[in-house]
Amino acid sequence: VHQVGDRSPGKRLARQEDDLRGASEDVARGIDVQIRKARGQVNRLNKNLDCVSFGTIEGIRVKLQPVDRMEQVLRALRDGAVQGLLFREDLPIEEALDDIFRRYGGGRSGGQRLLDYREYVHLQVEIRRNTGSDWEIANPTRLSTGEAIGVGAALMMVVLTEWERDANLLRGKRAHGSLRFLFLDEANRLSHDNLGV
Repeated sequence: VHQVGDRSPGKRLARQEDDLRGASEDVARGIDVQIRKARGQVNRLNKNLDCVSFGTIEGIRVKLQPVDRMEQVLRALRDGAVQGLLFREDLPIEEALDDIFRRYGGGRSGGQRLLDYREYVHLQVEIRRNTGSDWEIANPTRLSTGEAIGVGAALMMVVLTEWERDANLLRGKRAHGSLRFLFLDEANRLSHDNLGV
């Protein structure tokens, strides 16, 4: 026999909130796992880019770097410095996240971004020319039109290759060929210069 008090919406909500409450280290651990996965994906992209070269471009790579101010937030979550703030019963989670972002991330608002692992990393495309051994940021103002198109096409091909590989893991038997070339062809049509080449 269930007691009437157990079925009340207020008690059920309180029980559910208690179940959802956890440690800030668990939040940090979840973000760390997502960052590790992203690092693995970037490593796979770079392996596929390893042998790509054309014209004066000898190499292309994607670099994943931590964002310093967000590292401070992650450290506070790991160390438990925000444990009391994050799981206070009298403070809505949105306000708690904003407060953490103000204290540790240097931002005024946007605390909801603290739960998005992409805020903790910065992706950067770099190239190496055959005239030097240093990697440089693939800045569109410093690349020729052909170089910019080549770098973009190479990145698009490896991203689509990974996307297709992931999609095929979930699919039993393939009924069609690769869609990569279709997407690449359609993207190339967007540039009149590229069509001319």
